[in-house]
Amino acid sequence: MRQRGEDVSLHRRLSERIEVSLQGRPCGAGALPPLQLPRHVRGVRRRPGHSGAAAADGFRELLLRRVLPGGGVRPDHALDAPRFSPRFGAAVSSAGRRLPSRDCQRPPSLYLDCVTAPPSPDTPALSVEELSFAYKGRLALDCVSFEIRRGRFTALLGPNGAGKSTLFGLLTRLLTTDRGRIAILGADLKTAGPKALAPLGIVFQQPTLDLDLTVGQNLRYFARLRGLTRSEADRRIARELARMDMGDRVPEKVRALNGGHRRRVEIARALLSDPALLLLDEPTVGLDVPTRKSIVGHVHELASESGIAVLWATHLIDEIRAEDDLVVLHRGRVVASGVAAELAGAASSGDLEAAFSVLTGARDEAA
Repeated sequence: MRQRGEDVSLHRRLSERIEVSLQGRPCGAGALPPLQLPRHVRGVRRRPGHSGAAAADGFRELLLRRVLPGGGVRPDHALDAPRFSPRFGAAVSSAGRRLPSRDCQRPPSLYLDCVTAPPSPDTPALSVEELSFAYKGRLALDCVSFEIRRGRFTALLGPNGAGKSTLFGLLTRLLTTDRGRIAILGADLKTAGPKALAPLGIVFQQPTLDLDLTVGQNLRYFARLRGLTRSEADRRIARELARMDMGDRVPEKVRALNGGHRRRVEIARALLSDPALLLLDEPTVGLDVPTRKSIVGHVHELASESGIAVLWATHLIDEIRAEDDLVVLHRGRVVASGVAAELAGAASSGDLEAAFSVLTGARDEAA
């Protein structure tokens, strides 16, 4: 009974440690003390025919899989890795020998209360390399490659069915593929797992607000999922709603808002975590022209003033400015990329709409 109680206690502590790691709590002062596994779990090697060791192995493997779903250090390697003693995080081998003390000595998959060093300023906010994806044998994305720089508004332009939403599904791990590479601030989605998604703010094409909750309740719920305290959440909610000119809408039910105001709330929600990369999948679909222009202008200001990298998926050319970075996606392939003004200049008329027609029309004729 005592062993089972220790397992439950460890599971609870591990869940708390995961929440802290997702919040980006650094090593050093203020960090949580190292997680100490119970005696029946730590330092156990596989011994054939020994049921106790096999049970402990399975328990520890389950914990590692919970921490790093879909990636990370192999459980076999982790079982033989140095563990930490309760005293000042001193490393101890599985044989009980004390190892030289060193900060962040454990493998990344076990060091839950620390985060890696911040990426270099030159590291792209998003890097996509030779990404491919197929639905039941039909190729939806074919060797897609591009980069998004920090502080830049990048438009992903393509007609309906070009593969924009499929790409967003892969960027957010709603879909997975083994063909190609995605890195967010240098962190590979395959190896870093869910931790790589921490810098993201996301606005999906379909509305995701709870219509029966107020604006404030929707935002506070999301802030709680992100691990923000009540006071910090209220501060950020007031800040983001003020940016959207919706500071007085906190007590209103979302159901009572029009489509444009609901979209503003979703953008405000995506910004509560102070993301480094903001993804918006056709966020202005179904909105009137003045509302579309207002939202597009606001997101452009976010990129230029706050240094946020923005990936804005759209099929509407009038949402793209001459100074924006542009990626043209058609039939699952990138047919052009660069600054919008330069791509427009490639057309004889010097117009972006004409250049888009040439790029996609030529592709259709070739097909």
